[in-house]
Amino acid sequence: MVSKKPGELALAAFFVFLGIVLFVSAAGFPERAQTSTAVYVRFIAVAMVILAAVDFVISLRKESAKVELFSNKKFFFGLVGLMLAYMILLMLNVGFMIATIPFLAATALLLGYRNWKIMGISFVGILLATYFVFFRLLQVPMP
Repeated sequence: MVSKKPGELALAAFFVFLGIVLFVSAAGFPERAQTSTAVYVRFIAVAMVILAAVDFVISLRKESAKVELFSNKKFFFGLVGLMLAYMILLMLNVGFMIATIPFLAATALLLGYRNWKIMGISFVGILLATYFVFFRLLQVPMP
């Protein structure tokens, strides 16, 4: 059994650092990108720093849980395989929306969810929120 707390703290600290690096790197974008792409990168960086900092504080305050590493190999390797398949589908230009549907369904099944009505509503909500925030609001082209 290993304590989860050091890993959670390290991961949150890493994302705070990564957000800061992203924010600073946006200043190096070409002048014409400062009002479009750089704004998006700064938005993502600020959101990442805020969320990671909140996660860091929450991790500090909660009691350390113990976890047995690789106790469920089927789940772990299934999730890794699922992520690889998802990325391969995206790289084959199937498209974000189409590749995301089976990814979300398979992830939910791996996690043990079986209520298809709730899962379907969740999938549609996630995809619509992603579409409106990134494609419409931020005008980022979807892959």
